[in-house]
Amino acid sequence: MKNKTHNYSKLVLGSDYVFDQLNEGTGGYMTGIGKAIKSGDYIIVQHGCQVYQYEVKKIDYYLYPPEIYIALLDNPIKEKMGSQIFHKLMAKISALIILFAQRLDYM
Repeated sequence: MKNKTHNYSKLVLGSDYVFDQLNEGTGGYMTGIGKAIKSGDYIIVQHGCQVYQYEVKKIDYYLYPPEIYIALLDNPIKEKMGSQIFHKLMAKISALIILFAQRLDYM
């Protein structure tokens, strides 16, 4: 059986899921919505500007609704921002700078 990776980095912490850090960030408890997440899988979350991948050590699903779970996560790995994401981010920042500069010219 192959371990799966579940990406929560685009979701909103506190709204879409809850993450309580343990041991100074080396693990934590996560409550969220998902199906087919198993022990040994990986979950990607974002803390501020940093993206981390955690291993699911233990997971328990609620009886109702059954797609809500609480998981014990461990062994965080800091994810490197892919160059494609970096270039998209830089393009958006450049566009915002141009709009800001244009707005200053109108004042």
